[in-house]
Amino acid sequence: MENPFDIAQQKVKNETVKDSSLSITQLAWMKGEWIDSTSFKGNTIIETWEFHEDTLIGKRGTQTNGINNFGQTSKIFNRKNTLIYQLEAEGYPTVSFKLNDLSDHHFIFKNKANVAPQEIGYMAVDKTLKQQLKIITPAGERIIKSSFVPFKQ
Repeated sequence: MENPFDIAQQKVKNETVKDSSLSITQLAWMKGEWIDSTSFKGNTIIETWEFHEDTLIGKRGTQTNGINNFGQTSKIFNRKNTLIYQLEAEGYPTVSFKLNDLSDHHFIFKNKANVAPQEIGYMAVDKTLKQQLKIITPAGERIIKSSFVPFKQ
């Protein structure tokens, strides 16, 4: 079976999705607390997504011994009829990505001028939130995938 992210990328090559009917509420499926299905040496990667007025805000970090440490913030908002994904990480400049593909349960944002990452994609599959990052390294293109499940406290 072909990867849905690959299908989406083939469908819309280098275009930015612009549509006055775009609404941040189309991404309501991301709302919630998510935990990576894989843990590394006692650290678990977590993401939380919630709406604040007209912006979807995501926080990403680690959880160690029940303590959350968020080091990255993502904001998705509408600017001039284009959805923008803004990535803020401690110690790095803020980077913006333009919407490239959107459906009921997935999206892809791109910024070809940024090497790590160039693309950020999320997809809802059943009760799982899948993330895919495309980065450029000296060895070539690299895809990093994560799979999040609902966080249960």
